Amino acid sequence: MQGCHGQYFQENLDYAVFAGYLSEIIQQYILKVLMQVTKRNGTTEPYNREKIAVAIRKSFASTGREAADDTIQKMVHEVESFVRDDATGRSVE
Repeated sequence: MQGCHGQYFQENLDYAVFAGYLSEIIQQYILKVLMQVTKRNGTTEPYNREKIAVAIRKSFASTGREAADDTIQKMVHEVESFVRDDATGRSVE
């Protein structure tokens, strides 16, 4: 987001999330609308939590193990929290 309004919004959003004021559904909507993922080829696309879940499932499958859906969703939530809370963790490179 550009400009002072964007920074004001982000700071207040960060506080609201930290304070637990926003429901999980609203947080997911905000992530999807505001967060753009830059792919390795340089293109961008809106964040999609299901792609994270698929990657985690494939990771488990590659080791011959399976994980329950609730375990996958908890892991996705942890990834989202890490990315949202730590700007240095926003790259896979």
